[in-house]
Amino acid sequence: MDRIPVRLNFYRDETADFLEAIVFVNFKVKQPFFAFKTKLGDSATEKEGECVLLFKVSMVLGD
Repeated sequence: MDRIPVRLNFYRDETADFLEAIVFVNFKVKQPFFAFKTKLGDSATEKEGECVLLFKVSMVLGD
């Protein structure tokens, strides 16, 4: 089976400290996600279907 190219573009339009990274679970990719930058996610897959996408966040809880 031919591999299907995949390209995802994400733009982060904020500077909050809690957003750290984009995680493409299906492709085993984790990349930093910087403010006011476009992050390109290029990969290829052998099958059509859903892709699990996560954003790694850090949060501080106060009193």
